[in-house]
Amino acid sequence: MSSEFNSTGGLNSGDVEIRKANPIASYLPVIVIGVALILSYIVFYNVFGAPENFQGGMEQKEKLEDWQEAKEEWEAENKAVIEEWQKLKVQFDTDITAWKTEYREWNKKNQKNINAYERKLDQFRRDSIEYETEKAEWLNENKEKIKTWDSTKTEPKPVFSKESPKFTESRPGFEKEKPELKQEEPVYPQQEPEHWTDHDPVPPKKGQLIRGYFGVAYKGGFVIPIGMTILLCIFIFSIERFITLSRANGKGSIDVFVKKVRLALGSRDIAGAVANCDEQRGSVANVIRSGLKKYKEVEAERGVSKDQKKLAIQAEIEEATNLELPMLERNLPILATFVAIGVLTGLFGTVIGMIRAFAALSAAGAPDASELATGISEALMNTAIGILNSMLSLIAYNYFTGRIDKMTYGIDEAGYSIIQTYDIEHPEEKAI
Repeated sequence: MSSEFNSTGGLNSGDVEIRKANPIASYLPVIVIGVALILSYIVFYNVFGAPENFQGGMEQKEKLEDWQEAKEEWEAENKAVIEEWQKLKVQFDTDITAWKTEYREWNKKNQKNINAYERKLDQFRRDSIEYETEKAEWLNENKEKIKTWDSTKTEPKPVFSKESPKFTESRPGFEKEKPELKQEEPVYPQQEPEHWTDHDPVPPKKGQLIRGYFGVAYKGGFVIPIGMTILLCIFIFSIERFITLSRANGKGSIDVFVKKVRLALGSRDIAGAVANCDEQRGSVANVIRSGLKKYKEVEAERGVSKDQKKLAIQAEIEEATNLELPMLERNLPILATFVAIGVLTGLFGTVIGMIRAFAALSAAGAPDASELATGISEALMNTAIGILNSMLSLIAYNYFTGRIDKMTYGIDEAGYSIIQTYDIEHPEEKAI
């Protein structure tokens, strides 16, 4: 297929491959994070929250199982009573809903009467306060007369002449009585035993250092599964990037491949350089193959200057590089984000744990150093997993960016060799 020069002096290749975007690929990181979060919570509750990780956990588990069995037997024996109560509860819910509807309608219709009653009631309260004030002032003024009458009882008794205000109004009331559920719900009489996770974690033992911290991690709270999710995602994205970059690297070493291409170009063997690209495969080989293909195309062109052809080769290599880089750098921003989020998540969990520890200590009243130390150790589990996540994601990010930089350096080195070879092979070429 022939090629044409554009207005800027570069070549417009007629066979540039347009890659179709995969709609699933854009949502894949979200799916991975969601699945990792679900798995982390499953592990958190079923492995970290296992009864053997807590003091007396197995005995407490047996108590809970016995209690559950006894409750199921009781429910089977009282099935008819429970079903009858449930029917009454459903009917009660229906009646109370209907009553509330009727009450709202009545209240809306009688709002004026209710407001008038409230105004009269307020006025009565103000009158009562005024009466009590005047009475207190009168008693204060007639204190001596009252004392004299109390001692002699010869003169007429001093009496406050003003009558006490009276309130005879009645508040408008909804005539229909509110429904009541008179029958109590049948409940299993024995109280449920406390869960084994309410007990203290089992302290770490020799030879079981990692498992010994499962119970402590469980007490660290809901932030621990989030940290586990980040940790799992770091491993998943790191494995994915390692596989992708290994494929992009090709079959052999990039340094060896670039040396072979440079040797072939040095001996003016363009076909041998293309053969090396076909043998190597990978992203670097794809870019170099594009440059060599453009090399052959511009050699067949007439009426174009040498500088324009060199620019066309360079533009082809840059375009091919730009097509390969997004695939190489995919998911690396996620690893970079985990570097910061890891520490922040751990800090957040630690603060929450410290608040919970000191709140429990204040509720207990008397300070207990052992309980405070236990609470702090549980809170610091969040800090530990947060720092671990940040370290691993930082190491992974720097490792993969280093590999990508090595690939781009190889591309630049080979591209320079291609352009240099063309410059040497066509020393006197001019536009016609």
